Amino acid sequence: GVPALERLTYYSRPQLCRIIKKCYGLTPLEYVTNIRLNFAYNFIKYSGMDYEIVAEHGGYQSTNYFYKLFTKKFGITPSKLRKESLKK
Repeated sequence: GVPALERLTYYSRPQLCRIIKKCYGLTPLEYVTNIRLNFAYNFIKYSGMDYEIVAEHGGYQSTNYFYKLFTKKFGITPSKLRKESLKK
């Protein structure tokens, strides 16, 4: 999460906010969320791993919340993404 990003970069939270906002147009939380969701997208599309495990590995304690964020970002549910990737 964001605290880990602070430790890894040695920037304070305000500095980190300014840098990420300038480079990506996102808050640090939005940036980390995008990384987590992209990670989950690839795991769902290219592996047979259960959605609950993917959500947990992505740092989400609630599978329902993960589904909600995933669907909002990609416009497709994790189960539909898996079904579509298996057709190809």
